[in-house]
Amino acid sequence: MEAFFQQYRNFLLSVLYVTAALLVAGYVTMYSARSADTGKVIAANNVYAAENKALQDILNKKKEALKQDGGGQTAINSLPAFLERINNIAKQTEVIIRKLTPDKTSKYRFTLEIIDDYFKFIKFSSMLESLNVSIHDIQVHPYDMSKTPPLHAISFSLTPRADAEPLSSSRLDDLWVKVDMMNKRNPFQRFAYNKNQQKILQEIDLTWVNKLSGIGKVGDNRYATIDGKDYNIDDKVDGMKIIGIDADRVFLTKETPNGIEKYQLKFRTIKEKKK
Repeated sequence: MEAFFQQYRNFLLSVLYVTAALLVAGYVTMYSARSADTGKVIAANNVYAAENKALQDILNKKKEALKQDGGGQTAINSLPAFLERINNIAKQTEVIIRKLTPDKTSKYRFTLEIIDDYFKFIKFSSMLESLNVSIHDIQVHPYDMSKTPPLHAISFSLTPRADAEPLSSSRLDDLWVKVDMMNKRNPFQRFAYNKNQQKILQEIDLTWVNKLSGIGKVGDNRYATIDGKDYNIDDKVDGMKIIGIDADRVFLTKETPNGIEKYQLKFRTIKEKKK
């Protein structure tokens, strides 16, 4: 055997070297391919993560939009049915709806405006509770404090669900019983105050009915910008005659069967919420 190895030593060593070289070459090839595959997997994973994030952002935006429109349950399949239900409640409570307009920021939200006394308003709003709607953004401002009871300019938003179909519950029954009780105080009753004359005036406050956006002066004559239009003294706004324009308000009058009604229109001011 030793003689055989000695005789074929060079040949055997050559075979051994070739075999070792082939094994090393195979390993290097497999390692390079594996490294390349790993790089591709990492790149694909990065692409997937980016696309997943983009899809998640779209999903979050849709969820937020649904939340603003009432949790995804908001829908109006029949606008006439929704309007008829609102109109029936207005008739039952003898409330005149001044405006009912679509909200500019939400697809299914409506802004409703009425001018009435506090007691009719709570009856009207309590009956709205019997419909499948959400009521929010309520604003109550003085309108005519000379009336008994005083009138208020009231606005709020409605978000209907399922065409504002009627609801029923014991809570609603209890609510209507409490609303019908007569020993209620009007928390919004107040009067117009003229700081120049330092006295309370029984004048109708139009501040939240018409919008005063500017008062200017040309020579000695003042003019007022009301609801986007310019008016001078003696001009008429919705049937009311302008009799005076001060630096911060406009005075108007209107002849009625009960005599001359006095009005004043001031700039709107919104108090900032405490942080």
